[in-house]
Amino acid sequence: GGGGDRDRAFAAAAAAGHHGVGIGVGPPMDGGGGGGGDHNIHLHHHHQQQPQGKDFKMMSPLQKVLDELNMSILPHDIRLNAIVEAAEHFDHRDKARHDYELHEGAARIIYQKLAFVLTLQLSNYNAGSSYNVVTSGLNAMGTSSSSTTSSFNTRSYHHHHHHHGNTSDPISIQKIRSTRSQEASDADYEIALLTTCLEMVHRASPNAIANTWFSIGEESLPILIKLLERPFCKIQSILEKAEKQHQSANTIEKLIATIATNKETKVAVQKVTKILAVYSLIPAAKLKMAKCPGFLSILVKITDTHNMNRMKSLRPVSKRLMANKTNIHNQNHQSDSNYYHNNSGNNTSGNNNNNSNLAASDDDRSIISQSTKLLNPIAPSTVEQPTNNTIPGISNTNNANTNINSSQISSGSNGIRGTTAGVGLYMTEASRFNSIAILTNLAAVEKNRLIMLSEPGLVNNIARVVHNERSDVARQCSALAIMNLSNGDREHVPELAGNDLLLEAIVKLTRDDLLETRRNAVIALFNVACADENTVKLVRYKDGVILDVLMQIVGSSNVSDVEDEMNEDVRTTAAEALFNISCSSIVETTDRFANHPNLLETCALVLKSHFLSREVKVYCAAILRRMAEIINFPKKSQLELLSALVKASSWTRTGCIASAFLSQAGVVENRKVMVEHHGLLTALSKLALVSGDGECDRIRSDAISTIEHLSREAGRVRETLSKHEGIMLAMTRASYNRRPSSSSSMYGMDEESSTETSRSTQLALKRLVEII
Repeated sequence: GGGGDRDRAFAAAAAAGHHGVGIGVGPPMDGGGGGGGDHNIHLHHHHQQQPQGKDFKMMSPLQKVLDELNMSILPHDIRLNAIVEAAEHFDHRDKARHDYELHEGAARIIYQKLAFVLTLQLSNYNAGSSYNVVTSGLNAMGTSSSSTTSSFNTRSYHHHHHHHGNTSDPISIQKIRSTRSQEASDADYEIALLTTCLEMVHRASPNAIANTWFSIGEESLPILIKLLERPFCKIQSILEKAEKQHQSANTIEKLIATIATNKETKVAVQKVTKILAVYSLIPAAKLKMAKCPGFLSILVKITDTHNMNRMKSLRPVSKRLMANKTNIHNQNHQSDSNYYHNNSGNNTSGNNNNNSNLAASDDDRSIISQSTKLLNPIAPSTVEQPTNNTIPGISNTNNANTNINSSQISSGSNGIRGTTAGVGLYMTEASRFNSIAILTNLAAVEKNRLIMLSEPGLVNNIARVVHNERSDVARQCSALAIMNLSNGDREHVPELAGNDLLLEAIVKLTRDDLLETRRNAVIALFNVACADENTVKLVRYKDGVILDVLMQIVGSSNVSDVEDEMNEDVRTTAAEALFNISCSSIVETTDRFANHPNLLETCALVLKSHFLSREVKVYCAAILRRMAEIINFPKKSQLELLSALVKASSWTRTGCIASAFLSQAGVVENRKVMVEHHGLLTALSKLALVSGDGECDRIRSDAISTIEHLSREAGRVRETLSKHEGIMLAMTRASYNRRPSSSSSMYGMDEESSTETSRSTQLALKRLVEII
């Protein structure tokens, strides 16, 4: 075949320290021929003589790796070596090759191995060293403390490879085990390797991943959930044992860090969440994932960062963390894709790997589209480096040696009994981000929202991301998740307004540096404000802080912001949210809205601005019209309303301001206040004298009708009107212009309306002339 795929296979083999010497014919793959043979990968003692003949085709490197992995079952060391060889082969960024790997069944075989390991974990199986218990027979350099174990491994590998004396030695089991942390069990290490392999083969194209999901994805979910549950089950077991044995806080912390949340366990959780995040991008998978038993609950545990700040300030710092304070990120910051390589004793490279890996993950970089008000999917995290987060402590943290009694063991909101801080703090930041991304994508499906909102702790954990995570992308993802969950029609909008933690998170997101994050947060407020019962909760929250936030967004006059199209979209959405709140039928809502400091004035100033868009101004004018319908004398907010209407009287693109004046004049108690208000008659006369057709006809009609209503009050009110030059000029001119324009009918001005306006003009002018 062609040499393209073969050259890549040779390059990968050379990088891994192998000597690829075989060449041959293989099935064509992506335009290239089959790869050559790799005579260093021979793990089984059942090797047959390769048949020869004209129809014979040598196995490609991928087929050989998959065949070895598939057939390596027992003993444990043989299986482990096959997994390491497979990981070396899968470690690349070529999507076409990963597509072929999935097509050839790589994911099926890895899932099979994971299910097998989980089964062994539940049995009494012993792999030379305790399979499900921490193995400490090897030190950090991989030397054995037991001559028996060493000789067993040596005999095992000499037995299987004695017929390949002309090739390089295979990777020794001691060297393989030296790459893992001392605290990890064989099961922890093997699962970490397998999940790393599984994540690698899922670096494929969306179509290949979708085909894998349709083939085995739904059936693989229980396996992935079991993998995610492992560390939390261990934490629960440790806490229950601590209660019975009255263990100290330091002892519990050490046990959790070494047994339940060691490096291998964290990597496994991180890899599984990334795979699930990839699956959650598939439309057909979203509903299946949300309905899978235990799926949402385990994501809640991973994302739970409850009491993070409190535990940071009160928990006694462990000696281990103090000793490594300067290198706190180096322990776990090696590349997960190279996780199976030997990095023991080389912590100084951690920071360098952190930066390079972030820049190298171009094929699965998190992309959040910037479409307006759409439910956008989130790609999984490319932050592959585990971070050493502060480990949550126990409730009594004033003394590190304090014993734990039964009164301190309570059922946590995360489902882990005995924890006082979120168990998600044991996981890496990337794992939590991937989990939030999954929840965000699932929330894009309308049928999933009710299921997700009913899951205890889910919404709160999404909100806590805003306060506890350092990543801007994590906050952006949280904002999108909240926006998706809040989306719904006006009759079925989720009642999220009663959650103060969520509202606090939304308020913080509206002030985020990232424009996309602010946009999603404002849309969430708009969605929540669509339900009338939610509006009163919004205006009550911290004495109107949400109104302050929306008002600040709408009234921003930064020229650079105005020129930004998305920023203008955010401002328009904020104005629409304010309008929704103003239209509430709940008296408390409208009273709080009307009495909120500077809100009505801000709307008026927006209408006078030369920079803001027409859409924003339309909503602000509609807000003033709505307030004029419900604010009347003797409410304190009426004076502010009248001042706002006077300032906004220059707005003639819609008839809202003139209509607002007419609504005010329709109430008898308001008329005296209106006539005496500074500048109001001048503003009213200008509206009555506005020139133009269409909407201007309605504005003139409403202004004249307002004057007519005011003139009904005898005495000082009518006298003040008659002495105002602008009012008399407007009424006189109106009396000579009784016919509506030809375009007036488009705006609802018919002959009957015109006749009514003429009659109002005659009556008003007659009353005013009598006073003169």
